[in-house]
Amino acid sequence: PNSGLDAMARALRATYILPFVAEIDGVPTAAAPFGGNIVHDMVSYSVLGRQYSPTDYDGHFVVFQNAQTQADVASFLGTAVTLGVPEVR
Repeated sequence: PNSGLDAMARALRATYILPFVAEIDGVPTAAAPFGGNIVHDMVSYSVLGRQYSPTDYDGHFVVFQNAQTQADVASFLGTAVTLGVPEVR
């Protein structure tokens, strides 16, 4: 993670899901399953991040190159349908 992504995580008030590759100062962490961490006008939103540590490339576009990431995204989107608020599992 670089300083720009760290700043974005803080500005969004994101919660990062454990385990993480590198701790981000000022960003809370939580164990999965987790979601609905931001409430605005009585509506819950999931503002979450998860770090991955690919071993065979630099990590750009990890969602398109990593099978576990793809499964995590599919699960996250699926919980939006089944639970009403997406969560990371």
